[in-house]
Amino acid sequence: AEVGSFSMVSSAPSEAAPELLPVSSTAAATFSAEHLMHEHVLPPQMEVSYPEELEGKDGYVSLGSLQGSGAWVVQIILKNDGTLPWPQDSALTCCFGSGFGCARLPMDSVQPGEGVCLTMELEAKEPSMSGWVLSSGDTCFGPVFLAQVS
Repeated sequence: AEVGSFSMVSSAPSEAAPELLPVSSTAAATFSAEHLMHEHVLPPQMEVSYPEELEGKDGYVSLGSLQGSGAWVVQIILKNDGTLPWPQDSALTCCFGSGFGCARLPMDSVQPGEGVCLTMELEAKEPSMSGWVLSSGDTCFGPVFLAQVS
């Protein structure tokens, strides 16, 4: 099921001009994403914690371990920190698990330096773990976002 929404946010201009470095002709253009923050909107019967085993792993972002069952919302704010715009067909796509009802969250192109706020409407029915990654066609980029329900 495709559930959710997106909105664009822009980064505030830097006060100091960045130092310009020579561009190498061998430098590869890349798709990349930086996780800026996330926030859960939970019903009273659910709570979220951040167990140590889910935290601080390179290439992964923990969306936490949730206790309880029911519907909830998680908002994720990302920044395109790569050298290429994210393609028009970019989406946050479930790469394992049930996705808690959010298999794919489409979004528009995001230019380098711009940000995006993704809103996922999720539902926990039984204990499990799911992961999502940014994708375009067969290309995946950015960190893997993990959520666990116990």
